[in-house]
Amino acid sequence: MARTRSMFTRLAAAVAFVLAIAAGAAPAAAAPLPRDGTMLEDQLGNRIDAGPALLAGNVVVVVSNEREAAASLRAWQCALADCLPTDARIVLVADLRAVPFFVPRASVATSLRKDHPDLPILLDWKGVLCAAFDVGKAGVVVEHWQGGHRTGRVTGAPHAESLARLGF
Repeated sequence: MARTRSMFTRLAAAVAFVLAIAAGAAPAAAAPLPRDGTMLEDQLGNRIDAGPALLAGNVVVVVSNEREAAASLRAWQCALADCLPTDARIVLVADLRAVPFFVPRASVATSLRKDHPDLPILLDWKGVLCAAFDVGKAGVVVEHWQGGHRTGRVTGAPHAESLARLGF
């Protein structure tokens, strides 16, 4: 009896997996963003709520944990600028957990402010959004959200195919 139940459970899981792949694995309803009012600041001093309100409306979130995150974020911002609808906004996030403890945070923000004064980049010192968007070894993750629902996700550098997969 237990063996039959175990086989049935495995079969049901395999069928669910195949159906999810065939259906294109429907996008998640919401990212597991912090609900405790976590605020992130960009290099210009602007503070933004990193909770679910971040995904309200039509938004593209670009999260990078690369060493040269600002360059990756700028490349994505430039690629998206030409094809985004007028009601869409872009949120750029740099995961800064890898910055050594002896490097003052103010010097990182000052350097970014000097090098990229026109590009607001959220400084994620604790990796809150990097974890929420499951960047991992991808380096850069880009997700398109409309009305609180993810409509597309790509990783890596911007190119025509990745923009098409985001729906642009």
